[in-house]
Amino acid sequence: MSEFKELVTFLRNENPTIRQIAIQNLAGFSTTQKQLFDNQSIQEVKLSCRDKPAIAHDAFSILVNISDSVLTSNAIVTNDFMVFLTSYIANPTALLADLACMLLSNLSKLPNVIHTICSQQIPVSLNNEEPSFIASKSESSTVQIEGQQTSFRAVPCLVEAFVQGANKPETAVESAEAQAKRKSNCHFLGSVFANITTTQPGREYFTSPSPSFEALANQTSDKEYPLAKLTAFTEHPNNIRRHGVASTIKNSTFVKDAHRALLAEDKEIIGGCSGVNMLPYVLLPLCGPEEFDIDEQEALPEVCQLLPETKKREIDPSVRKTHIETLLLLCTTLHGREYLRSRNTYVVIKAAHAEEKDQQVIDEMIKLVNLIMRQEGEETKIQELSAKESEMVDEDMMIEEV
Repeated sequence: MSEFKELVTFLRNENPTIRQIAIQNLAGFSTTQKQLFDNQSIQEVKLSCRDKPAIAHDAFSILVNISDSVLTSNAIVTNDFMVFLTSYIANPTALLADLACMLLSNLSKLPNVIHTICSQQIPVSLNNEEPSFIASKSESSTVQIEGQQTSFRAVPCLVEAFVQGANKPETAVESAEAQAKRKSNCHFLGSVFANITTTQPGREYFTSPSPSFEALANQTSDKEYPLAKLTAFTEHPNNIRRHGVASTIKNSTFVKDAHRALLAEDKEIIGGCSGVNMLPYVLLPLCGPEEFDIDEQEALPEVCQLLPETKKREIDPSVRKTHIETLLLLCTTLHGREYLRSRNTYVVIKAAHAEEKDQQVIDEMIKLVNLIMRQEGEETKIQELSAKESEMVDEDMMIEEV
């Protein structure tokens, strides 16, 4: 205990070598004796996140390790630190944004943190190039203070970081061959968005017209459905990103009033901006290399037509199940059921069912087919499924936010 406290005091030493040795030793405690980290030591570690990259790396790692506890997570969460954390992730130059995303993913399991993220504003400086995130100032990121100072809502900044991060090379070899705009891939933001959309404010944000990051940066009034920025990643190579996006899409479909906008093609204008056009990106991971009849093929979304022999289905059964549950949720509205029928969703599910090995996924597929293939009576044409039916398609299986 005395050794631990002494190490904490060294985090303020003027010599960076001593600070680095201290944080390295404290990192060991974060995996074996997490209970030693009290409010004071956590505060010192949080300050070290702004230190030189090697020190900040271990500081972020410590916070990731100890944030699996609700008590510790609440000690980490302060307004100043949350502004720093979201600003740091949003900053393209941040070297350790992936660790910061992992930390935010852990913290966003707390309802109070979700509320903070959804309502948070972060300070930015507008210059002739790109917005600079003032609060992210640290030894492992660059910040330009010059220019007009204002504030942006945090969530669109995180969405932009997630989109940019998708193009970051995963290996050193790829990095040598590419010019990535962002230093980190930010895959764990997918989990953050999934956590956010378990709440009403989070769902409303992703399913309502909202100014994009580009609109904020250019000071225009252009709006978009934020969910439309994420749908393209359902087939991304990274499992963490795919899983987070699939869960975010599914959670967003709990908003029945948004089904028309979610299913509308991007050339359609719904609520003043282009539709989300989510169905192709939900079906594509469920598609294999099968050839369909011409009539069946033409009704499918264009991206699901004439797929190559090398086309593989989503390899993670939990992600496949999530996509099926998304389709089930779309079936809770008459418009959703009719649209799925018109786009020949059944033939995709039929082919996927023939190859499926996971019993839980098979069970969900059967429920989906029953809803799509049933005849609509007069009552179902004028009524949506009840609230109970929306959450429980049968007596044995509930669809829950993930």
